[in-house]
Amino acid sequence: MSSLNLAICGNEPKALDTEKVTIQEIHGQSAGKISENVNDLNWIACAIESEGSLQLAWGRTRSAVQIVPRMNLANQSLEYLKKASSIAGGRIVDSKSVNIKKKNNCYHLTWYGRKNVKALIEAILPYMVIPRKIKIAHTILEFINYRQSLVHNTKYGFKEKVLFM
Repeated sequence: MSSLNLAICGNEPKALDTEKVTIQEIHGQSAGKISENVNDLNWIACAIESEGSLQLAWGRTRSAVQIVPRMNLANQSLEYLKKASSIAGGRIVDSKSVNIKKKNNCYHLTWYGRKNVKALIEAILPYMVIPRKIKIAHTILEFINYRQSLVHNTKYGFKEKVLFM
């Protein structure tokens, strides 16, 4: 399944330039247990608000369109992302650019899927302060809660197409 990022705040979807970036997994784990320490939750909320993104990523399979909640935190410091991963889990990948001018690697910590993203958003939402990111987080939670209220494998209907696509 290929995936494109779709910004919830009204921007047009843009395809990732996959010819210039190769992905190598560095450190992988599921969302697992999110820290309950208030300082850790403040730290991860600040990190995601300042250097992260909250998305409803969409892609196509052979027979359908799929919308997947996703959160991403990017930084050139692997240690920074390992600290974030120790607080909230996730998967770290190294985006190695083949562009010679770009000398530093950029690492990405990603959380995806309804269960993982919902748990993380619910844990950090009380500590978020940026109104636009809070609005996006609420929209993602609304999508997740709506989809979880439906029978498993229900096709996307009018509501998803109007509100989330």
